[in-house]
Amino acid sequence: METRLHPKIGGGRRIWHNGRTGGFASYVGFDPERRIGVVVLSGTARSVDGTAATQFRTLAT
Repeated sequence: METRLHPKIGGGRRIWHNGRTGGFASYVGFDPERRIGVVVLSGTARSVDGTAATQFRTLAT
């Protein structure tokens, strides 16, 4: 799992992991300060990171 600071998405600490394989993509992330978690699963090989970022922004407001 990665720990990253995202200044464009509120600057909070985020623990996350993403990946793609064989026509599937996924993202799981948690912001411990805000107590927000996001999981995105997809049946396509396209990245779902943007979708996850949008969900974090929506839940943080």
